[in-house]
Amino acid sequence: MRKDDNVHVVMLPWAAFGHLIPFFNLAIALAQVGGVHVSFISTPTNIKRLPKVPPKLTHIVKLVEFPMPVLDDNTLLPEDAEASVDVPPEKIQYLKAAYDLLQEPVKHFIADEKPDWIIADFAQHWVVDIAESYEIPIIYYCIFGAAATGFSIAATLLGEAPDILTSTVFQMLDFPSTLAYRKYESLELMSACYVEDASSASFAQRGSEILYACRAIAIRSCKEFEDAYIDILHKIVDKPVIPVGLLAITSSPSTDVNGDPSSHNIFKWLDQQKPGSILFVGFGSECKPSKQQVDEIAYGIELSGLPFVWILQKPNWGSDEVDPLPEGFRQRTAEKGVVHIGWAPQKEILAHPSIGGTLVQGGWGSVTESLQHGHVVVVLAFVYDQGFNARFLMEKGLGIEVERNEEDGSFTRNEIEKALTYAMVAEEGEELRGRAKEAAAIFGDQKLHDSYVASFVDYLKNNREEICTD
Repeated sequence: MRKDDNVHVVMLPWAAFGHLIPFFNLAIALAQVGGVHVSFISTPTNIKRLPKVPPKLTHIVKLVEFPMPVLDDNTLLPEDAEASVDVPPEKIQYLKAAYDLLQEPVKHFIADEKPDWIIADFAQHWVVDIAESYEIPIIYYCIFGAAATGFSIAATLLGEAPDILTSTVFQMLDFPSTLAYRKYESLELMSACYVEDASSASFAQRGSEILYACRAIAIRSCKEFEDAYIDILHKIVDKPVIPVGLLAITSSPSTDVNGDPSSHNIFKWLDQQKPGSILFVGFGSECKPSKQQVDEIAYGIELSGLPFVWILQKPNWGSDEVDPLPEGFRQRTAEKGVVHIGWAPQKEILAHPSIGGTLVQGGWGSVTESLQHGHVVVVLAFVYDQGFNARFLMEKGLGIEVERNEEDGSFTRNEIEKALTYAMVAEEGEELRGRAKEAAAIFGDQKLHDSYVASFVDYLKNNREEICTD
């Protein structure tokens, strides 16, 4: 180890907010807990969308902007599109192709800065050549949980998607878990992640290159929750797997909710409700439910009779003039709930004492934020690892999944109502609610998760000069 104790890392997140925010959270935690210098690279619009770096950390956390590259055919991407939230699913391939054009400016930046580490996401596989050129080790930061990560890597090694994704892959490795994807989920994953597209490489191919080249994997998890799955992931990849904590607590500065009148109204309404009585409904920025799905969710909430706060992102099939909710829904539920269209401070809402449960998409971030406050989790999965996470929560006894048609993933209002009633108020769900409250002791333990960050900082300091030569 060098006498100079300062560590400088370059962070390269993929252009989706389910990735940008966890990378930002890790950057802040590394600087705050370990004094690590961070250069966080993205494009101007994405940088502007991030939370502000705390003033006391601005000297060591630098948000580095590179102009968004333009493809030769500038009609392939919408104007000003810089993140996956800005484009329909079929355009993601062109977003990948555009981000690949960042290779040269990133190479020059790394050559000038000579960081100790590159902390990379799974999409920017071209950083492997840069790292090898300047003998800089890579850490693959996986924003998913250890269970979902281990399953996907093992499935890729064992066979061809999608059939392997519906198999009990862990049992093939003599690990006692029946977790797997549904048929309809595996087909969607095959299309989204395993098929080579206009960018010249699938997401799975890109991730495999990063995984093969990295020195270690940093995983957004902790042993208190995923000990066995962290162990099996280590056995699968045969590399260090370093849990960095759940990063759900000190991840960003508090939002000034008073500066947003619509958010202020949400909190004013929540202040008038009974503790633990309100259902939070929200599916994040990446999930885009269809009109039929939104209708069934709305009718299911209405049938349950539960008081609720619903944060509904503006749908791409709607317009500013047309209410995306079923006709009369707002009027019929006016006394029971609040619907907010667009962005809202989810973390602060989930922290309100009147919230008692959540209906979410099952993204790892939403799961950890819910359990941080002891909220029972109902999952209605849409994409990527979300369905897998739903089954993992059920295995842990901390949440339930909305029942779906096994072939096409469709659901009705009755399944929504059934799941919500069981989780929030039914006598049969009392044990589930109790376990969720107990989980807050792990998910909400600030010192515990800071200790994981500190251990990761120690690893970065003690292993930066061990350049791999194989």
